[in-house]
Amino acid sequence: MDLHAAVAVSSGPAAGAPFPEPVVVPRWKWRIYVHPASWAVAFGMFAVIVASIAVHVLAGAVAFGLFGRWFGDAAPWFGNPAPPAGLGAWTTLTWVIAVLVVAVLGVSTVASSLWCIRRLLPVYVRVMMASIPETDPARSFKRAELSESGPPLDGWTKAQAARWLAAVRAGSDARMFASVSIASGAARYDRTDRPVEPERVGGIAGSRDVGMLLGCAAMAAVGFWRFGATGTLLLALGIVFVTILLRMVRRRTLFSPVVAGQGWIQHGAARWSVEDSVVLATGSRSRAQVCVVGPPGVMTMRLDARPGKDLAVLWMRWMHPHPNLSQQAFDA
Repeated sequence: MDLHAAVAVSSGPAAGAPFPEPVVVPRWKWRIYVHPASWAVAFGMFAVIVASIAVHVLAGAVAFGLFGRWFGDAAPWFGNPAPPAGLGAWTTLTWVIAVLVVAVLGVSTVASSLWCIRRLLPVYVRVMMASIPETDPARSFKRAELSESGPPLDGWTKAQAARWLAAVRAGSDARMFASVSIASGAARYDRTDRPVEPERVGGIAGSRDVGMLLGCAAMAAVGFWRFGATGTLLLALGIVFVTILLRMVRRRTLFSPVVAGQGWIQHGAARWSVEDSVVLATGSRSRAQVCVVGPPGVMTMRLDARPGKDLAVLWMRWMHPHPNLSQQAFDA
């Protein structure tokens, strides 16, 4: 019995509408990693970055050599207790200039490296795309992944998410891209073309943002208890915590569950629909990572992928043949 026949049996006499199916994406990145052109471009990027750093370090050495000639003889690390005649002492202004020189060199190094990477990235994408058949239904998805150097991340801006989504939509109107394991497990899910009510998914943690927020808070509490208020780890956790918190406040998702409805997903003020967004589902038959990409940005969830659990609930609604985008969270 095929998937649609099985669905027709499970969903009763109202079944019969064509059910949207995901584009199945087999493992493909290993082909990219072993491609000779990939290594050539990677080494090219590395060489350009190293050369850029070397040039800026040399420029810094020259700049501070001049500082040493003009002012440095008065500095303690030059071993001179007092400035020789005719040379000025280091003043507040001198230190400010020195710090600005270091800052400018650092920013210039990063900017030039990023510029070189951006120039080389299109070459890399063109070479890699030449190895992907034109008939591959996931071709546009792969182009988007290559262009953005990886899958969507929660920290992406709306502009990054829109760029990724535009690249995907340029070659596919699929609602979902799923790994082989997820697509295979989804064949056991109940589906229906009848109206369904909104349902909460993701449990108490909801999106991965909530899980990471709680994790950061727990690790910070342990770190404070063990090491006190100082420490690099505590500072790093604090930065991550504040970054995630600000993103959740901006989306008004701090105390909101993730709710899936008939053709849409909502988290606080952020709402994704089948008309403007795409879902990525990867993982195993028991545990899935679900990434929703659309105008509000990116949201990632870890969901139970077993039949009857969270992913099945989301799948029934997101892949519903009759989206109801006017439906609101928890409305009958």
